[in-house]
Amino acid sequence: MSTNCECIANIPDFCSFSDTSPADNSLDKEKSIEAYTNCIEEAKKCLRFTENPISREKLCKQIAIGYNERGFVRYRKVDFEDAISDYTKALSYDSSLYFTHYNRGLIHYRLGRFEEAIYDMKEALSLKPDFKPAQQCLHQAETDKQNSQSSQQ
Repeated sequence: MSTNCECIANIPDFCSFSDTSPADNSLDKEKSIEAYTNCIEEAKKCLRFTENPISREKLCKQIAIGYNERGFVRYRKVDFEDAISDYTKALSYDSSLYFTHYNRGLIHYRLGRFEEAIYDMKEALSLKPDFKPAQQCLHQAETDKQNSQSSQQ
């Protein structure tokens, strides 16, 4: 098993499927979720049997990307809580994914959870300071948080 897993760890985009990109069709989204779930589970199995630190790091990154991609499909399905869960799992495998912080923060923003949105946008920007979408969302979340607090007084 270890040999197979070593091969998987060397594939740069093991969990990135061009044919599973989120479509507008609900059935396609379900197929995408299933494909990413299978990818994540296979990579997690390999992780249990892989001792090589470089291979383990690659597998963790691929698992994180798989969770991020599945989270995006769930976001497109307006399944926000499961998307947040996937983004959080992604970050537990690789906290350096600035776009995952952004994705999760965007959902928090849409749900009116401004504190969480601000936190995630700041994390995204600490990893990629010139990331314009996170800069814009951070500004808007701070503005909306302030307006929300003002209207409650």
